[in-house]
Amino acid sequence: MEVNLRNLEIKAKVRDLKPLRNIAAKVGATLGGKDRQEDTYFKVAEGRLKLRESSLSGGELIAYFRADGIDPAESKYEKVRVQDPLRLKKILKKTLGVAATVVKEREVYRLGNVRIHLDAVEGLGEFIEFEVELKEGGDNGNSETTMADLISVFNIERVNLVEKSYGDMIGR
Repeated sequence: MEVNLRNLEIKAKVRDLKPLRNIAAKVGATLGGKDRQEDTYFKVAEGRLKLRESSLSGGELIAYFRADGIDPAESKYEKVRVQDPLRLKKILKKTLGVAATVVKEREVYRLGNVRIHLDAVEGLGEFIEFEVELKEGGDNGNSETTMADLISVFNIERVNLVEKSYGDMIGR
C-alpha cells in the first residue's frame, strides 16, 4: 500500500483536447499512455473512496481527501492494488453503496513531477487535470508556481476551472 501521497491539483473543463496535446508536446511532456478507466465511487462518511478499473494498471482502491474549490488544492491519498476488482466492487457496493460511476478515456502525460491528464468523460465532456506531486517532508516551495505556469501555458481560464470530482459531478 502506498501511504501519505500528496498532490497539488486543479481540473478544468475544455472544448477540445487536440490543441492541449500540441501544447503538451511543445513543453516537453511525454505521453505515458492512453487509459480507459472506470471509477466506482462509494458512499463514505469522510473523503472519497473509489475503485479504479484501468486498462493500463488494473485495479486500485483509492481513498483521498481534498477540499472542493477551483483554486489549486492539496489532495492527500492512499491507494492499494487490487487483484480482483470485480469481487471487491461487489462487496463494497453491498456494504457501502455506490455514489457514482465514472467512465473515461484518459491520456496520461508526464512533465517532471507533474502528471497532466487529458480526459474524455462519459456524460460530462472533456477536461484537463494537473497533478503536481508533493514530496513528503520535502521542499515543495515551487509547486504553486509550477501550477500557475501550467495554467498559463495551457491557456486555462478561471471560468473553466472545476471545483468537484467527476464522481461528485455525476452522482450528486
